[in-house]
Amino acid sequence: MGTLSDDTVRLVKSTAPALKVHGGAVVEGFYALLFEKHPTAAAYFNVGPTDGAGGRRGQSKAPIQRLGMAVLFYAESIDKLDTLGPVLERISAKHVSRSIPNEFYPIIGSCLLQSIGTVLGEAASPAVIGAWTEAYGFLADALMATEAKIAARLAASASGWTGYAPFVVASVTKEAVPPPGRAASLVLRPAGWADGRAPVAPAWKAGHYVGLRVPVPASAGGGDDDAAGAVTRRTLFVTSPPAAADLRVTLVAGPDVPADPVVEALMNYTPGTGVEVSAPLGSFTWDSPVLGTCLPDAPAVFVTSVPGLPEVATMVRAALTAGRAVTLVRLVTGAGADAPAVEQLLGAELAAAGDESPGDLRQLVIGTVADVPAAVGAGVAAAAEFFVAATPPTLAGAVRDELVGGGRYPWSACATPATCRLEGDWASRVGPVLCGGVWGSEFGSGVSTWG
Repeated sequence: MGTLSDDTVRLVKSTAPALKVHGGAVVEGFYALLFEKHPTAAAYFNVGPTDGAGGRRGQSKAPIQRLGMAVLFYAESIDKLDTLGPVLERISAKHVSRSIPNEFYPIIGSCLLQSIGTVLGEAASPAVIGAWTEAYGFLADALMATEAKIAARLAASASGWTGYAPFVVASVTKEAVPPPGRAASLVLRPAGWADGRAPVAPAWKAGHYVGLRVPVPASAGGGDDDAAGAVTRRTLFVTSPPAAADLRVTLVAGPDVPADPVVEALMNYTPGTGVEVSAPLGSFTWDSPVLGTCLPDAPAVFVTSVPGLPEVATMVRAALTAGRAVTLVRLVTGAGADAPAVEQLLGAELAAAGDESPGDLRQLVIGTVADVPAAVGAGVAAAAEFFVAATPPTLAGAVRDELVGGGRYPWSACATPATCRLEGDWASRVGPVLCGGVWGSEFGSGVSTWG
């Protein structure tokens, strides 16, 4: 990577304390400016059509939280550019899966810088805005270069492709979840291209996701920018194991998940419906050098929310196949919290996988993050690795705080960038802790990232 001027590094880093407090407002202002000035950009984000009142149906807070964390992380880490490689790979993979064009970078930069200036007020001096302009340009160039490399790898792969390939929904299964939650799994099979080319042959790894490009559902209504034929995109994790014959994705809706008319429409698709699918991607997979290698024989503990379960389902299977003792902790709040684990999303399927694998699976249901230490403590007799789903984006930090909070369990960074180490009272039975929230989201790792 290149370098930034010392003044730019100093000035951008000086805004980190303010961004830690006002980052959410900066990102909300950014999205408002982006969708107002460039309404077609909404098709690349997890938002639905306009609601006629200045907002958008289905706009989740998760992208706002993740982008706020990413902006803060960049400001805090701008003096350590050599640590950005894994972060660039994660962000770039998501961009490639959504086919975000390079032409968007100047547009996004303009709106982001304008929002920073508005929210920070007098603190956003011309020198500060100038520094952020240089820093953003540097980051955009690095992302575009990384995205080009990923796209080239896909184009050269027998099981990859760039852009979106035609698929068809082969089956739709309504998954068993405690009411009023709802979930459905869609099996997607490649279809022939309109120009006669043979269907693609997808291959994926545990931890991969795909991008879907689908029509904006007519039932969602919309505003002036929602013209006939408008499309939108969603990123969905693959929940079928890599050895499976079919690619399957799982969608979740319910009281703990922001309403999304696009997800609702997908859950009601019927067999034979055509969809456009990007190649499976994801830089942090089970065979990644960062995952599953610090303590390859130790118990693996997965902590997830209800909507985060699809992110870790194939990872749980991979850990079981590797012979690991696995504990899957589900954070379930409100309705459904009293239902046993086997009745939770994919609970019976994962239990069967545990029975058929060399590893052992224990599934737990908790109602609050504060229950994590007690829930896993009784079953973790020696060192363990923790993998935390990235939905919601704050989950990994909350889990880490429960394990090391209050000064009882000090921690320091491990050699690998996505790990943190517990020390002190738990050192004898909890070794390196893998803060998995970083592999599922768009920001990096480090003490300050967790906030």
